[in-house]
Amino acid sequence: MILHALTKYYDRVASDGGNIASEGFQKQPIPFLIVLNQKGQFIDIQDTRSGEGKKKTAREFTVPKAVKKTSGIAANLLWDVPAYMFGRPKTDAKKDPIKQEEKARDQRNAFIRRIENTFPQEKRDGGISAVLTFLKTANFDAVFKHPYWAEIEKNGDLMSFQLQNDVCLVCEKPTVVDFLQNMESGEDHQNICLVRGINDVPGQTSYSNKRRVGCSNFRFKHCIF
Repeated sequence: MILHALTKYYDRVASDGGNIASEGFQKQPIPFLIVLNQKGQFIDIQDTRSGEGKKKTAREFTVPKAVKKTSGIAANLLWDVPAYMFGRPKTDAKKDPIKQEEKARDQRNAFIRRIENTFPQEKRDGGISAVLTFLKTANFDAVFKHPYWAEIEKNGDLMSFQLQNDVCLVCEKPTVVDFLQNMESGEDHQNICLVRGINDVPGQTSYSNKRRVGCSNFRFKHCIF
């Protein structure tokens, strides 16, 4: 009964646009988005912030949970700072610029490998394919000439990817989220969903084999599949 009640509460909050992220994800303010077309070509940089001056606040998105950042190299999945996404480190006069550039190249390679290792070729939707094409082609001249770039590089702002005409991020698209949550939950080991109290049917979404924290896909309703 408690599990049923908690799940109904989660779904009610979720359906109202509540600030709850599913397991394996987190809510994260992302100030800038790299907008790509379906071919992985750069279109624009979108500023998600609202407000004026130092009071500007970035829009929150649902992104894969952040890795723990230490002195080593650890890339987030489909979102990060310019050093990881473009191999362009945040300017720091106190650090050796050559070592910074070398580390940023390694960070960028780690960012690409994280995506490739997470999504096998046959599991890549249009968004993932576009991102990988963009990153591996590495034609970033238009990005670095964009009016927002100087600010982004100076501050080391977080960025992510969005396809042209979408309002959700690539990492928020239903195909991507479903794949990541299936990875998170693994294979079914029971036939009854303990929260929904129904049989798990192959090919259908249930709490136990699909989303351990809520079954609602409310946040993706505006995405292009």
